[in-house]
Amino acid sequence: LLNAGLPVDGLRAKVKQTLNLTGREGYVKTYEKGESQTVEFKTSIVYPADSTKANLRKQTDQILKEICAFLNRDGGTLYIGVNDLGTGVGLEEDMKLEPFNDSRDKYDRYVRDQIARNLGQEANHCVNSYFDDDACGRDVYVLEIQPAESAISLYGEYYERQGSSSRKVGQDYLATFLRSKALKEQPQQEAESAPQAARKTSENDAPV
Repeated sequence: LLNAGLPVDGLRAKVKQTLNLTGREGYVKTYEKGESQTVEFKTSIVYPADSTKANLRKQTDQILKEICAFLNRDGGTLYIGVNDLGTGVGLEEDMKLEPFNDSRDKYDRYVRDQIARNLGQEANHCVNSYFDDDACGRDVYVLEIQPAESAISLYGEYYERQGSSSRKVGQDYLATFLRSKALKEQPQQEAESAPQAARKTSENDAPV
């Protein structure tokens, strides 16, 4: 590994994170029945899946893409600290680093700030976040995401959940995608405006 020039510390951290070699290997929690249209697993918000080196910005953007895709489809649940097999491996390596410093509050605040800043306030209102207190002593972060009424974009791009993966909405489908979101949004707007219209009618019909 040294001759190959691989970052040994990063590799060790990645292996520990994936296998969770902490002496508690016999006690793990399994989540869901695998990834699906409404379920996604990620092991980290710091380490990209294709790298053993920490890259908080790159992996945060990947997490935001997953959230964006759920918002633009049927909603779903994103587990962070869970591997592809659905095993809760925890976030030990994430928590050691800045800006978290072993603080669940800082971890949650960072994620919520990223959602609000990059996906918008509507998106943030559609997300419920918490740490699973029944994760066998490990830190597993859960994001329960409701579908957004409006189309949500990330850096000017739209993402949508398709099967067990999140995909960018291509130009050939973009107009149809935006139209479908607008049609879904219209009944809700009409429902919200109906009471106001009724009050105005009642006021106009009142005797002078």
